[in-house]
Amino acid sequence: MSESRIPAKNDLRIRYTRHVLKSSLVSLLEQKPLEKIKVTELCAKAEINRSTFYTHYVDLFDLMDKIKEEIKAEILEHMIDHYSAEPALFMESTIHFLNYLKDNANLYLHLYNETDSNCLREQMWQKTKDMHLKQGGHPDMYAEFRLRFKTFGITSVINDWVGNKKNVPAEDIAGLIIKFSDITL
Repeated sequence: MSESRIPAKNDLRIRYTRHVLKSSLVSLLEQKPLEKIKVTELCAKAEINRSTFYTHYVDLFDLMDKIKEEIKAEILEHMIDHYSAEPALFMESTIHFLNYLKDNANLYLHLYNETDSNCLREQMWQKTKDMHLKQGGHPDMYAEFRLRFKTFGITSVINDWVGNKKNVPAEDIAGLIIKFSDITL
C-alpha cells in the first residue's frame, strides 16, 4: 500500500481512527479471544468502514501487534522513569505508574501473561535487571535470585491489585511497593 495515500501520522483524523480501532479491539478482547473477532465486528463497534480499517492495518493481528508494541513501550518507559526517579519523587512516580497500569488493566494483564519469549513479563524482568546493575546492584552469584524474588513479588502484588479490581488506593499499593523495595535480602 502506498504511503502517499495515508495522511501524516499526526493528522487528527488518523489519530482518531487508530485510537477508536484500538480501544474497540481492546473492548472486544474483554468478551472473546482475538481469533473469534471479525474485522466487520470491530468496524461496527468502532463505527468506521472496513476499507478504512484496511487503510491502516493488514488484519486484526497487525492491529494487535501495534497495540502490544505501544503498550509494552509505554510500560517500559514508565518503569525507566520510575526507577530513575529521585527518592523524593519515588512515591509520586510509583503512583503514576500504578494508575497507568490500572487504566490499561485488561491489556496489561493480557500482555503480562503471554508465554512467548518476547512477552511483557520477560521484557520487564530484563529491564529491571539492567537498571539494577546500572545503579550498582550487587553482582554476586545470588543477586539475581534476590532481585527476581523482589521483582516478581512486587509484580504479583500489582497484578493482583490491577486484576482483581481491589478498592485499595494506588497510594497504599505504592507504599507497599516502596517497603518491599527497601527489603535487603
